[in-house]
Amino acid sequence: MQDIACKNCSTIFQVTPDDLAFYEKISPTLHGKVHVIPPSVLCPECRLKRKLTFRNERSLYRRTCGKCQKSMVSLYSTDKPYNAYCRDCWWGDAWSPLDYGRDFDFTKTFAENFDALWKEVPIIGLWNMKDQNAEYNNGCFELKDSYMNFNSDWGENYLYNYITEFSKDMTDCAYAQKSELCYECVDIMNTYHCLYSQDMENCQDCYFSSDLIGCRKCFGCHGLRHKEGYIYNKKVSDQEWNDFMTSLRLTRKNIKIYKEESNKIRITVPKKALHKTQCENSTGDYLYRCKNSTNCFDLTSGEDDKNLTYGVGKTYKVRDTYATGNSEWAYEFMGGGASVSNVAFSISLAENVTDVYYSVFCMNNAHNLFGCSGIRQNQYCILNKQYSKEAYETLLEKIIEHMKKTGEWGTTFPPEISPFGYNETLGQEYFTLTKEEALKKGYKWSEYKVATPNIDTISSDELPEDIHDITDDILKKTIKCEISEKPFKITKQELEFYRKLKLPLPNHHPDQRYKDRIAQRNPRILYERTCMNCHTDIQTTYAPNRPEIVYCEKCYLEAVY
Repeated sequence: MQDIACKNCSTIFQVTPDDLAFYEKISPTLHGKVHVIPPSVLCPECRLKRKLTFRNERSLYRRTCGKCQKSMVSLYSTDKPYNAYCRDCWWGDAWSPLDYGRDFDFTKTFAENFDALWKEVPIIGLWNMKDQNAEYNNGCFELKDSYMNFNSDWGENYLYNYITEFSKDMTDCAYAQKSELCYECVDIMNTYHCLYSQDMENCQDCYFSSDLIGCRKCFGCHGLRHKEGYIYNKKVSDQEWNDFMTSLRLTRKNIKIYKEESNKIRITVPKKALHKTQCENSTGDYLYRCKNSTNCFDLTSGEDDKNLTYGVGKTYKVRDTYATGNSEWAYEFMGGGASVSNVAFSISLAENVTDVYYSVFCMNNAHNLFGCSGIRQNQYCILNKQYSKEAYETLLEKIIEHMKKTGEWGTTFPPEISPFGYNETLGQEYFTLTKEEALKKGYKWSEYKVATPNIDTISSDELPEDIHDITDDILKKTIKCEISEKPFKITKQELEFYRKLKLPLPNHHPDQRYKDRIAQRNPRILYERTCMNCHTDIQTTYAPNRPEIVYCEKCYLEAVY
């Protein structure tokens, strides 16, 4: 066991023999020699911060495609010196990533070499694949009739969702799986027609509730199992339920009251320290069927993973990674998956990619790459230049020795070459900084201002409280968010959804609604506490100063069952 002080924040972290064995296993082997990746000089949290400076999910801009010159929505504002293509042009055959290949300049750092390449090779404006009438989504796969969703896949009629999968008719939800006809719900699975609720599984017709499993017809309820016909955790008759629902009017004013009344119940019901289902020897929160995984969050079917956030599908031996699925033996990796293995220090690799280091946007049977961008199907490439296997290994050995001298070997891309300002990225969402703080840490900051269209807007407080008072004229108007003051519009599809569920129009911009929704989740931090019932030591994402009653799993199960 080795103690290391983080080069960035001085936090002491440990490197175990298992860590060293992992680094050696994923290190490149060239001419029969393993060029071992050394332990990171940054603590796990600082590694995550650095990666997230490269991930823009929600800051979208209008610009023209660098090839066909058509207007498109892009992650890259017009002041960014990158060659952004629309989806059709980027996936098309009219250009080749190898056309941008170049020799490695040993008078410069690796980062300088790669930065110059990255700015020239075409990059895709938005990540959105295999859609039907769902162009304006980012990080999405196989959506139909959907608009402005992020990191959401395999669904139909999605509006403004985040990490929602295998679902239908969903609006303003996050971390939702296999659900239908839900609104403003977070962390739900197999749930139908639920509103303003969180932590729900196998539920139907539930409202303003949390921590329910197998429940139907519950309003303002918390911590119930396999119950039907409850209002504020009290059993009611069928007639009482029907009368209550008949009198229910979901105006914004009433919704605020329902939330306040519901929270009075929520705060009295014990909370489970962590959300773990069918897990073995694993630490973290929102873990499903995980084994021997450490400090992981929002992970499904992970085994022997460490410091992994947001993993879907099968992951094995994946460490210090954000957003991946179906991958193994990956390190300092972000955004990718589908048969990815033996990769490190890379971004957005997908579809049968192996033995790739320090590369971005490479996919479709690409192998043995170093410092590449946009490579598909090719192998033995460095800075997008094709080599023979022998020449590739010889040159890469020299580059690794060069990177050791510059201090770059074994650490991910420096934030100075990120395409984004810190305030455009997930870094700002997870670890909020002022402009001065970000610049002091070496991060970029975007000053780009989206031009405000010269159009008439109405204040959100001018909106009628009841959806029955909304006419189709609202589709021609622009609304000013009462918090951010950003303008937004209501789409026809959105209006139909609100009318169907008898919901009032939102008075917040979609970005603000997302912030409010994500704020309902606990931070991805494990605190040491004691169970408030049996006083045994526990780990939990509830900070010690939180007002909730937090139990260990044993006491919690005894309380709710």
